[in-house]
Amino acid sequence: MLTSIFILFLGLVLLYYGAEWLIKGAAALALALGMSPLLVGLTVVAYGTSAPELIVSLKAAFSGNGGIAVGNIVGSNIANIGLVLGIAALIKPLKVQLEIIKVHVPLMIGFSLLACWMLSDEVVSRYEGGVLFSLLIAYTVLSTRLSKKEDRSEIMDEFKGEQPEKMPIAKDLGLIGAGMAGLFLGGHWLVEGSVAIAKIVGVSDTVIGLTIVAVGTSAPEIVAAAVAAKRGHPDIAVGNAIGSCVFNLLNVLGLAAMVHPLTANGIGVLDMGFMVGLAILVLPLMRTGSIIQRSEGVICLIAYVSYIALMWPK
Repeated sequence: MLTSIFILFLGLVLLYYGAEWLIKGAAALALALGMSPLLVGLTVVAYGTSAPELIVSLKAAFSGNGGIAVGNIVGSNIANIGLVLGIAALIKPLKVQLEIIKVHVPLMIGFSLLACWMLSDEVVSRYEGGVLFSLLIAYTVLSTRLSKKEDRSEIMDEFKGEQPEKMPIAKDLGLIGAGMAGLFLGGHWLVEGSVAIAKIVGVSDTVIGLTIVAVGTSAPEIVAAAVAAKRGHPDIAVGNAIGSCVFNLLNVLGLAAMVHPLTANGIGVLDMGFMVGLAILVLPLMRTGSIIQRSEGVICLIAYVSYIALMWPK
């Protein structure tokens, strides 16, 4: 029991410092290279914090457990909106760029609907996986080109609250790498310690899967977005949540299906409905003054809790 508690505590510590290093390095890199903080959030931070979902889904695909792979992706996307955006907005209201509202959220909704259509026959083929992965490349290119059109003064506005320390680019990349490693190990140890403690006190495997494991794989995104919001980097926080959803659908689902065609007969209308529904819900929340207020963060959290409550009979 003491060992499990120590592992849990160590996981929490690594998650916090991993997020601090990742956000500090990413913000400094954005400033040094003149990159949009939004682009950094949508790509570097989002793709890095989604590493646990990628590894879990690839392992499941190699083992022929398509339901686990797809369930991990769908559940993580629900958590990315409900928990990641919800918690970040509670810490500090999140200013949202017009580009997110007009381009990235509609694309996230479209990719979610495409994934639902592919799963309508309960199978994602290698060909469909290839289509999804190709879309990821196109999305990354589009995001980069849109970022280049952003005014330099708008980029500097992101850093008014807290000016990142100017460091050599190699050090920025080192901090980003250390942060990703800390988030990955921290999330892993958080789940490992929590599951061990839950089993000791007699919690069922179903409850563990619906709560600890589901939240644990999204812990890097949650902590990274929370730290970004606290440090005054809303673009990185919002970009992390939206970019992680896109990464999960196009890269994680795409690569997993390319490794082994995925059969996902355990994913129901409720799961897919919440994933698409939360993606759509983001639009009206962001359109209210281009800010996600604390009250709207509460709405996201309530939606996630509602999903868990409805999932409970499973």
